[in-house]
Amino acid sequence: MLAWYTDDVTDTSGVAGNYSTVVCDADAPFAHAGSCPLFGQERFCPCISTADASPACLSTECAGDVSNVGALAGCRSYGSGMIGNCYCAQMLDDLATGAVAFADVQADITGMCAEFYGQYATGQVLSYLAILAITLVNMLTRRLIPYMAKHEYHDSRDEEQSAVMLKTCVSMFCNLALIALFAYMRAPGLHR
Repeated sequence: MLAWYTDDVTDTSGVAGNYSTVVCDADAPFAHAGSCPLFGQERFCPCISTADASPACLSTECAGDVSNVGALAGCRSYGSGMIGNCYCAQMLDDLATGAVAFADVQADITGMCAEFYGQYATGQVLSYLAILAITLVNMLTRRLIPYMAKHEYHDSRDEEQSAVMLKTCVSMFCNLALIALFAYMRAPGLHR
């Protein structure tokens, strides 16, 4: 866990608020959800983590009775690790814009945010690899289909060119449209 506030009242870069480590204890005798912020809460846990703890956090729209989360408009639950992931994502944005120096956040990057950045980097690499793969397959298709069409039996050159055009069109459509459709579809039970 990482403290994400400052005791220095002259430092305005930290998150402002009333923090107490007592609030972090989910077994404390008052109403709260550990590191999860609650609607109307006045004291907050000063620590964050990228690991999910039990119970799940509820969005601020969940004011009042939260026994039936789905019935409240806008009320959603999320893992408590999402707070830490948001911190890591904001840190990445701050590094990119120059709002913070790498040396100031290096411990967080190699510490609690290491898994987040590993997953983020993997996602970025896979997205560029997909672009590269589609491009290479399209280039191969443009060369391979005319070669194959020359070895097929066609009555005329027009028939051969029609076969090349049709096969190239269908192949590129499948490569571009259907692969993207399968990659980004949301089928029940496949996504968390």
